[in-house]
This record gives sequence, structure tokens and C-alpha cells, in this order.
Amino acid sequence: MYYPDRVASYSSWAIPYESEALQPLITKSVDQDAPARVDPAKPTETAVVVHLRKHQEHAKARFRMLRRLKDNHDGEGARAAQPRSVDAAIAFIDRHFFTLPVLATLDDDGLAVIEVHSGERGIFADMTFKIDGSVECYFRKAGELSQMFEGPAFSPETKAFISQFDVR
Repeated sequence: MYYPDRVASYSSWAIPYESEALQPLITKSVDQDAPARVDPAKPTETAVVVHLRKHQEHAKARFRMLRRLKDNHDGEGARAAQPRSVDAAIAFIDRHFFTLPVLATLDDDGLAVIEVHSGERGIFADMTFKIDGSVECYFRKAGELSQMFEGPAFSPETKAFISQFDVR
């Protein structure tokens, strides 16, 4: 039977013996009845969760997966992921806030590439993370000339260049 004013919990915990010669564990069960913190007179509020960095977390997870690829993973001779490049891209994502969705990929040389797209705003940008710690950035907005930038990944100049595609 369910009692809305009570919460039942069950836990099991173990204590190892002090002696290494004795490997078995003592297991003790605990059964508790505790009053719930629910007021039946008040309606339950619905929590709204907004994932501000959802695309960025997805991109970091994808880079971690891409890091495991071997040479010729695409059957066309692509190189294995370059760990220093992938780590730099993950660190870059951690340090910046992207307002547009972020995609993670590798180029044919195994270098990490962050791509930012917005069809609605006519924006395409990518950032390729080199092994030497530099970044090569490309930015294109519909109806305008393409722009290129190359410099240290975490420099003020790089931050100024990428700010045009809403990265803070």
C-alpha cells in the first residue's frame, strides 16, 4: 500500500574486515520509514530545466569518441585523431559559451574541428585546432566575403575574431 505522507527507503552497506587475510564482507541492511516532505494540499510544481550548454556537452562527448578512431577509419586514408588537437578543442569548448549549436568533427589529418552553423542567420564557421596550439578559423556570412584567421587558440585576437559568430 502507498502512503503519500511516508517515504520508505532501503539501503545496504558493507564494512570490509581490517585484516587482508579475511576478504569476506559484513553486509548490514537498513530499512527506514521517514516522513515525506510532500504537502498534499499544495499542487506539485513542474520544474523547467534549460540546458544552456547542451550542444557544447554533446560536442565534447563526440570529440572523446572521435579520439579513439584509428588511421584509415573512413576507408579513404584519413589519419587517426590527434590527441593534442582534440584536447585543445575540448578545453576551448569548456572556456567559451557558444550561442549557436556546436558540431565536432575531424579533418583528414586527424585534427579536431569545431563547426558552427546557422541557416537562419546565414552563418557558417569552423575552427581547426593545430597540434602546435594554434587555431585556424574560417567565417562566412551569407552575402559577405569569407574571413580567415590563424593564431594561438586562447589569445585575445582569436576571441575577438570568433565573437562575430556569437562565442563569448
